[in-house]
Amino acid sequence: MTGLPGGLPVRVPAEGLPPRVRIHEVGPRDGLQNEQAVVPVEIKAEFVRRLAAAGLGTIEATSFVHPKWVPQLADAEQLMPMLTDLGGAERAPGSPRTEPDTGSAGTAAGGARAAGGGAAGGGAAGGGAAETGTGGTAAAGRTASGGAAPGPGASGGAVPGGAVPGGAVPGADSRTTDSRSAGCADAASGAGRDPGAGARGPRPAPRLPVLVPNERGLERALALGVRDIAVFGSATESFARANLNRTVAESLAMFEPVVARAAEAGARVRGYLSMCFGDPWEGAVPAGQVVRAARALLDMGCDELSLGDTIGVATPGQVTALLAALGAAGVPVSRIAVHFHDTYGQALANTLAALQYGVTTVDASAGGLGGCPYAKSATGNLATEDLVWMLHGLGIETGVDLGRLTATSVWMAAHLGRPSPSRTVRALAGAPSDQER
Repeated sequence: MTGLPGGLPVRVPAEGLPPRVRIHEVGPRDGLQNEQAVVPVEIKAEFVRRLAAAGLGTIEATSFVHPKWVPQLADAEQLMPMLTDLGGAERAPGSPRTEPDTGSAGTAAGGARAAGGGAAGGGAAGGGAAETGTGGTAAAGRTASGGAAPGPGASGGAVPGGAVPGGAVPGADSRTTDSRSAGCADAASGAGRDPGAGARGPRPAPRLPVLVPNERGLERALALGVRDIAVFGSATESFARANLNRTVAESLAMFEPVVARAAEAGARVRGYLSMCFGDPWEGAVPAGQVVRAARALLDMGCDELSLGDTIGVATPGQVTALLAALGAAGVPVSRIAVHFHDTYGQALANTLAALQYGVTTVDASAGGLGGCPYAKSATGNLATEDLVWMLHGLGIETGVDLGRLTATSVWMAAHLGRPSPSRTVRALAGAPSDQER
């Protein structure tokens, strides 16, 4: 059903690369959190559904930070119950079972509105924005009892302007569909299907992790049945203070009870570490400094560590050197993920260097959405479509249907009123399908 143009990308496997890569999709959280306009919760739910239908198995859905700091994700408590039928979260006792709706032509509203609404936490890519249990006052992420309020810390971002690409996306059904069925049925012949998507068949339920800043945010997430969470730290003092209003040591101490409580609840925990390669205030970041913070997050119980190139300054040699330093400190490469921004056009090259070292989990954002308002030089995340094109060309399985994924990013770009910055999205959105050749 994907019908990519001319059988592209050509699959030419390379030695020394993993046979399969898990993509950790961050678009719904990291990509939308920095939008100036608030995206309706129904559109967010449909975005997640379409990403799942495209074969993405891990989709970071939202964040539980006080809405004062990140109002764009203030609907977390409405969104998560709308996604329970995807299987990424348990239904909280007494909560209504919600079923997705299908919107009118061109706009699918992916999920019934959750009853009650209520105040909900927003999300920061840094997760650093504090949250309190009391009405509207932030407790600086320290405790609910006081402290200076932090910056909202995020890594969402604006996408370059221009016209939304026109034309049908190759392989994408232009009709508005119920995304529960999208991706589960192909043309009987399977002709034109993206081979990198892997064998068809029932897909496991996607993981739907959320970001939490502190214990209060964690309890709200657990109450909704979430069992996959992330915390966000910094390798540098300057960004820790800008994003979390804390020193590195203080922020790590804040995360310890969060990670411990999550483990007690049976939740998986990911630790984000930002500014691993460069900092807008401090410049180059020594590898040893990153290793100390990384070890602290893993030692407190994080299951996975995502290394962030927040301002996109890393180069392949630096990536390899940091991974080697982490390995020398006893950090298994199997517990490492990479999160690159494309500020200097290095994200794919850096990803390839990480894959050659043995990394098999890569963060990416559909359509290249994302950035970081507290690090102004940070542009968008590595686009998932660009990543998938490269991986499939290298013969690496991802489980992702590139045609469906591209269609999803074009659909979201239309809702945001600007095009996707992803080169692959722009190319495929304007390219004729196999049937049109």
